[in-house]
Amino acid sequence: MVYKSDLAKQSHVKALLELLSEYPQIPYHSIVVFDNRSKLKIDVTSKVVYTSELLFTIQMISETKVSDDQVKDIYHMILSNNQTNRKAKKLMLNKSTRTFNRKH
Repeated sequence: MVYKSDLAKQSHVKALLELLSEYPQIPYHSIVVFDNRSKLKIDVTSKVVYTSELLFTIQMISETKVSDDQVKDIYHMILSNNQTNRKAKKLMLNKSTRTFNRKH
């Protein structure tokens, strides 16, 4: 059975692969992160950590080193893409709401 969270992870990785295509040497690892106050009550197959363990976990699985400039570039690419996607989603939601209101 494929859960929604698994599909979301797959789509997130695919989006990152497309967005960061100029960095093919960077491996992608799926890590599920929970707040330190959370208690996980189910078994999962993904790597699951608490926020306090995230940096250590990333350092342990890190295979490829990137320069500080590359990290900054990647950060800005992701940030810019997130802002663009939020604006597009908001525009689409507003348009859908106006269309729905006209019909009802």
